[in-house]
Amino acid sequence: MFLVIFVAAIPAATAAILLLGLLDGDSASWRRIGEAVGESVPYCLLIAAGAAWQIRRRRTWVRISSGGIELAADGGDPILLDWSETSSAQVRRRGLWAVLDVVPTDPDSVRSTDPHRDLPRLRDTADGTAFTVPVGSLRPGPAALRSALVRHLPTNPLEDDQQGEPR
Repeated sequence: MFLVIFVAAIPAATAAILLLGLLDGDSASWRRIGEAVGESVPYCLLIAAGAAWQIRRRRTWVRISSGGIELAADGGDPILLDWSETSSAQVRRRGLWAVLDVVPTDPDSVRSTDPHRDLPRLRDTADGTAFTVPVGSLRPGPAALRSALVRHLPTNPLEDDQQGEPR
């Protein structure tokens, strides 16, 4: 995430420095563009480090066992869904990131351990209302998560989704 944010921030910071320079009466020469890139690097390093630190502080994790699936995402308290309470679960691609969609049989009955905390994100899918957890940066990775889901969800056959990845 650090590198993605750093690379994305360089053009924005460079454009801001050039725009401020143009408003101040500087010319838009190649030399000035090079200087603006050099001036933006320290700011972009700080921005990327701060954003990566904030993202790292969020505790997103998934645990799969014979008892069920435990989810925690974006600083919310974990929830535990028994396999009998799980209608379906699949790992799929959403843009560049892998996400886990878990559809409970009754979304209204799912509670966090602390009622004042947030549940993981809910979104409507073709299978029903699902908890969506980003799992692309988790280790051992989306492939291991897919195989664990296949082991524990007997009603979830190996099907191909729209991008050709097993569910």
